[in-house]
Amino acid sequence: MAATGVTCVTIGQTGGKFMIGAINDKFGVKAALFTGIGGGMLGVVVSDSFGIAMLYIGALLLGIGFSGSTLLPPVVIREVFGAVIMQLFILSQWPIR
Repeated sequence: MAATGVTCVTIGQTGGKFMIGAINDKFGVKAALFTGIGGGMLGVVVSDSFGIAMLYIGALLLGIGFSGSTLLPPVVIREVFGAVIMQLFILSQWPIR
């Protein structure tokens, strides 16, 4: 049961990255943020409901929220601070050798 829940979170995260990216491209950063945060919050509420099916549906939604937490920080930085700071953010993620 736990492994199936983790699988649902992983599937939700994979699909959520594509979905949130498409929403960001079409509707903007705010809509993508609301989708990611809303999916995570709804996933927590739904997974707390009764029934194993609701737990798995909540895990899928939680995966969408988790994908937003890994996908949206660079997008928000670009939106708030501009492209120059975004380039510095990307360069700071690479290891210096």
